[in-house]
Amino acid sequence: MLGQAWKKLLWLTIVSLCISIAVPIFAQNSPVSAYQSNYWQPVSRVNPGGPVNVMLVNRTKSPLKYNFLDDRDEKDLPVGDSVQEKISFLPIDVAIYDPAPQTPTSKTGGLKYKTTVDKQNNDVTVQVLSREDSRMSVVRIAKSGSIYIF
Repeated sequence: MLGQAWKKLLWLTIVSLCISIAVPIFAQNSPVSAYQSNYWQPVSRVNPGGPVNVMLVNRTKSPLKYNFLDDRDEKDLPVGDSVQEKISFLPIDVAIYDPAPQTPTSKTGGLKYKTTVDKQNNDVTVQVLSREDSRMSVVRIAKSGSIYIF
């Protein structure tokens, strides 16, 4: 009696395995456009083990100001100009803003940052662009080397 129960259990197991292998399993494909960059996700990375060269490029039509939020003073970033700073210690925050006063109905003054990284030389280029619907103001290079835009 015990032998027959054992044979039935073995037979049911084999049949179940055959059915599960034969029936296709359909996974839901997520669309490629589902990913959206957010401020808590890094836009790029640098090697945190060495000095980082940061270049700021003003591609707006307004003179800007920038400040590495450490012991350095605030400086000007004229229209079409660029500046380069060597960063020895991470993390570092760079505030970039348009000093012209803004009004609630003004459609100017929004900034957007486009970053590119040369991993061989550990260079970060931040192009500052005008954009009405953006209020970015800080680029952060974290201790891990991750680059964030807030």
